[in-house]
Amino acid sequence: MYQHKFQAGGEGFEEEIQIHVLSTALLAILLLPWMKVAGKGKAHLGFVTSGRHRGVDISEQNGLPKAWDTYGLIRWFSEEKHWPGGIYPTSKLLEQYVANELAKLAVGSDGK
Repeated sequence: MYQHKFQAGGEGFEEEIQIHVLSTALLAILLLPWMKVAGKGKAHLGFVTSGRHRGVDISEQNGLPKAWDTYGLIRWFSEEKHWPGGIYPTSKLLEQYVANELAKLAVGSDGK
């Protein structure tokens, strides 16, 4: 999905953020316990990503707020005034963060 104009979804988040980041994260969190049991440690979860995430400038010089930790990164990008005219690369970068953090949750007590 690639939006050319700002569009808020039904939950109030920008649609690409809602689809690529939030929905992916929530579904994966729900599937993770089942995968550990049913997959017997061999199940895999795939994420559809894009190399476009590599060109995202997340520096403060790019105007991104220092207060993300208190304001909320997802909420910030879901406001039209902060939408950079195409959030696809940023949503894919955030999806990479989701995948990395979920991988940490997938590690079993045996370290596998």
